[in-house]
Amino acid sequence: MISSINIIIIVGDTSNLISPSWVLDHCWRMVRLRAENIGAGLIKLGIQPGDRIGIFSINRPEWVLSDMGAMNHSIVPVALYATLGPNAIEYVINHAEVKLVLCEGKNVSKLLQMGVTDSLKTIVSFDNPPGGAPKDSKFNYYTLAELEQMGAEHPAPHTPPKVDDLCTLLYTSGSTGNPKGVMLSHLNMVSEVAGAYFSPAGLTSEDVHMSYLPLAHSFERAVVSMVSYVGGQVGFFSGVIPELFNDIHVLRPTFLCGAPRVWQKLHDKMWLTINGESWLKRTLFTWGLNSKQAAIRAGSSTPFWDRLVFEKTKDRLGGRVKFILSGSAPLDPKIGEFLKACFCCPVVQGYGLTENVGGACVGYPEDPALGHVGPTLCCCEVKLVDVPEMNYFATDKPSPRGEVCIRGHNVFKGYYKDPAKTAEDLKADGWFHTGDIGRWNENGTLSIVDRKKNIFKLSQGEYVAAEYLESVFVRSPLAAQVFVYGDSLNSFLVGVVVPDFEVLEKTFPGKYPHIDAKDKKALVESKELYKEVMDSFDACAKEANLQGFEKLKHIYLESEAFTEENGLTTPTFKPKRPQLKEHYEATIARLYKEFKELHPEM
Repeated sequence: MISSINIIIIVGDTSNLISPSWVLDHCWRMVRLRAENIGAGLIKLGIQPGDRIGIFSINRPEWVLSDMGAMNHSIVPVALYATLGPNAIEYVINHAEVKLVLCEGKNVSKLLQMGVTDSLKTIVSFDNPPGGAPKDSKFNYYTLAELEQMGAEHPAPHTPPKVDDLCTLLYTSGSTGNPKGVMLSHLNMVSEVAGAYFSPAGLTSEDVHMSYLPLAHSFERAVVSMVSYVGGQVGFFSGVIPELFNDIHVLRPTFLCGAPRVWQKLHDKMWLTINGESWLKRTLFTWGLNSKQAAIRAGSSTPFWDRLVFEKTKDRLGGRVKFILSGSAPLDPKIGEFLKACFCCPVVQGYGLTENVGGACVGYPEDPALGHVGPTLCCCEVKLVDVPEMNYFATDKPSPRGEVCIRGHNVFKGYYKDPAKTAEDLKADGWFHTGDIGRWNENGTLSIVDRKKNIFKLSQGEYVAAEYLESVFVRSPLAAQVFVYGDSLNSFLVGVVVPDFEVLEKTFPGKYPHIDAKDKKALVESKELYKEVMDSFDACAKEANLQGFEKLKHIYLESEAFTEENGLTTPTFKPKRPQLKEHYEATIARLYKEFKELHPEM
């Protein structure tokens, strides 16, 4: 469980503290004062309007304060994902010509490990680095407290930005090559916040937000900006992902945002807890769940089951959640229905990319249907463009399909120092081509059905959408992560699977007592687990009506998760396909060889 100092909350009204035991809190008036001092301190250190500074930290109040302080003077913050290593940091700092970096103490050593950088001169640390302040450093070094004191002693007038001025540089985590610097203007940011504010999911000063999605991503940046605009409250998680739901329970937010992987994990954790209860409690929960899901589809309420069962499950998220927003990938409708029932709130999906500040569409809370990302926000427009090689056409009846294109005031200015890539994705008429395949539904909502760039052809000529298949197979309760691979030299698919070891630890001992369920190596090498996973995948494939060539013929069970730290996922948990292919190249070759030896006809 988190301690009182691990979550720091910014509140709109100091009389509305969530817990008086939390020793560090700010009203927005104090936020403004500290941001003023940070901005003036940057000016005192020689940073000028238009200069780039880096922010290199997990989500915490100092991140937001630094961001606000810089923008007071038209200084451009460059958001650096907290988990980046020295090589990636060096690339971004050199590419963006960053002059100063504000960072948490533990990241100072990463900056000191960088190679050659001509632009970076100064490091400002939010707290003391492990081992104390760096000695004999090639950089000037200050603490944030020193920077704020400097600003307090040397106040500087604001340099307000113009609407088209660069607001921030966000480097996309990217699944290929070096990250791209997405240039977002002040107009882009304000338009996105305004579009979200006037959406059905708009916020008020009574709302409380749990900030855990990286502030280095445009979506979280926009959400925090919107909460600050309405004078709401922002809590920051402890920084330990396994403790996230404990943090949420303590903070008691009024809405939650997350990727499908987060909701899948919550769903699995809850079922593990339920399956460990008595027969009577399990039976009551199952009856209640089935009854409530049927009632939700029919548009009616279930006060009896809410009082008996779901007031308790609702408390898992603090008991105040008004809606759940899922984004970054399609949400399994079954997971969405489960969340609606258990937490007594609407579940909506949204859609957007870094290039349009994270949001282009969002669902209506009162819409009971799942499987779509809602209609377009008022700050932009969306159209579909033919993709003939995938047999998607904007003239398809009754539901037009094609590549999703976005245009509007929230669409980015281009990629920094990359005119060729800018011209490829952002056309002269203002339309940004996303690479995602969408479908217009009859009620005006958009569904994301495919990805233009992550398809490949098998040797028999069949096209395969890897991301969709991965989303199907990861529905298995035994699978935490799945990587599907195929190519034009082979007629079938293979995969790498990271099992859900938390589930296995509780379910395997009863079925296979001779296998140590706490020994990951023993588990992934067992024939029993291989068969269980393959059987589970067959069930998933049948439920999703997959064709034969879309099923996995052979898999490798991996004991180590795909993470950002080992370079196999982005900070938003999306798989890096080229890196996964390279990492498992030998394994993939072995899977094909083994299966062909057993099935020469393949």
